[in-house]
Order: sequence, then C-alpha cells, then structure tokens
Amino acid sequence: MIETEEGIDWAVGEALAFATLLVEGNHVRLCGQDVERGTFSHRHSFIHDQETGERYDHVMMNQDEELFTVSNSSLSEFGVLGFELGYSMENPNSVVLWEAQFGDFSNGAQMSDDNPYVIPEMDPTFRKQIQECNWQVVNVTTPANYFHVLRRQIHMEFRKPLIVMSPKNLLRHKDCQSNLSEFDDGAGHPCFNKQGTRFKRLMKDQNYHSDLEEGIRRLILCSERKKIGGKDIAICRVEQLCLFPYDLDQRELKRYPNGEIVCVVPGRANEHGCIQLHRASSWNCQALWMKSSTWAAAHLQPPLLDFTKSTSKSKMRSSRKPCKL
Repeated sequence: MIETEEGIDWAVGEALAFATLLVEGNHVRLCGQDVERGTFSHRHSFIHDQETGERYDHVMMNQDEELFTVSNSSLSEFGVLGFELGYSMENPNSVVLWEAQFGDFSNGAQMSDDNPYVIPEMDPTFRKQIQECNWQVVNVTTPANYFHVLRRQIHMEFRKPLIVMSPKNLLRHKDCQSNLSEFDDGAGHPCFNKQGTRFKRLMKDQNYHSDLEEGIRRLILCSERKKIGGKDIAICRVEQLCLFPYDLDQRELKRYPNGEIVCVVPGRANEHGCIQLHRASSWNCQALWMKSSTWAAAHLQPPLLDFTKSTSKSKMRSSRKPCKL
C-alpha cells in the first residue's frame, strides 16, 4: 500500500493517524474490550509471541512507549467510558479513545455520553447523542477522512468530545480505500485549515456529469451512500452530522439551482441521524425519505417515510413502496 501509494484501507489509515500523533509527541490512549486485536481483527496494535508470550508493538517504532497505551478492558461500558472521560478532562492534550466492541454495546455508555455532568438535585435526562450539540458526531466513509478526524481532535484550538458512528462493513470494503496523497497535512494549500489536518465535514458529489449543473434534477443529501451512475442526480455525503456543516451545505446547494433536495437515510426515523438532518434542514426540503435497512426495522415501522414540507403546511405519509431516485 505504501509503496504503490494506493489502496490504503481503514486499518492502515487508523495506524497512520496514531503514528503521526505519536511522532508529534502526543499521548494516544485506546481502551475497550479486545481493542489490541480489534473486534473484527483489523487493528493488531500488538503482536504476541505464542511461545514466550512477549508483546511486540509495531506502532511505536522509536517513540517513547509510555505515549501509546492500548488496554483491553472489561465489558463495562459505563464504568470504563466514565473513567476515560475523566482522564481526557484531566489530560486535554491526550487523544483518548474508547471503542465499543459492537454498536449496541454503547447502550450503557450512553449515560456518560449524554450527561457528561450532573445537575444538582435533578434527575439525569438521557437523550440521543445525535440530538445534542455538546458532542461532535461523525460518520466518516473513507480511511483518509478517518485519519484526519482523529488528528483534528488534538490539533483543534478547543476540546470537544467526538463520537464516530461509522459502520463496521467499511473495515474491509473493497471500495473503502484512499490514496496516500489524501493523507498529507495540506501545508500551503489555501483550502486547508491551520490545524495540520483536512477533515472533510461534507463531501460533494463525485460523479461525472456530462450535463450542466443546472440540469441536475435531484440533489441527495445522505450519509454512507455509494455513488450512482445517474447523470441527472447528484449525491452529497454529510460526514459530520453534528455540528452540522451549514456553511458547506449552503454552498453545495447553490451549485444545483434547479435540483430537488432530498435527504435519504437508512433505518428508522429515530436512527442514523434522521432527526439531526431534519432539524438542520433550514432549506425548503421537498421530501425526506428514510429506507429501512432490515426486516426487523420494517416490522416495527413502515420501511419508507415521505416527509413533504412546504411553506404553508407540512404533511407526513407512510408508504411501503421502494424509494425511487
């Protein structure tokens, strides 16, 4: 991968993020159940000798070993994440990560996510992470963007917790690859910020349109969506769900003055950032379609919801017909 400068996958992108942060002298701390190997065997931060039991750290190279901490913790989400949250507050210049072994294992940890502080004499209020603005929530879809969002945590001028909600199928997906040129720090590039990272909060359409942008009939705002071959449809991927990139979104909408704006999310209405995208829709969205990703979800709720919004009134209807792009 490094020699050809192509085909960098998710695991290598993460390792490059850790390595570059360590070279800069930053402390990287990773915990969670089976994080040394990675739940789906993609990380392998340490290699163990089967005969001697010795552990080889291939990430540290010549750096101080104390800067890189990877600890397999028990499956006690609330306790472990609560400790790590306090650790990050006391050490703001450290990159502290807690990894849920599976997505549904964040249920217990959500109490720490939603209430990082306690209001005296009041009961805690639990809410979905995506609905609050005291956390950053991203759904990155490329190894390079994952690399940059990890580096952004330490290079920002302020500290704000980050929740990465990327699906596990991207770990080895053949289309989820980046070129080495996408991992540079962007020195001297006018579009890059001053923090030595170029995380893309929003990715504009990457299809080749033979027609003029005025001929695009539909602009799809979505997350983790694969590009399609339609010449009259543009797809814009929202990589950062919260805080919503209003500036980039408005700039992208102006490119397609005649396009119908559609927000498409997989899953049910209370999942996958649907509420956040709907709240952030300060523009006049003609439709918001949500397609159920599983039969179980379809059983609990109609697999397709069509929200039609106008200036005078709003109506909602449910349908089991497939979503036509």
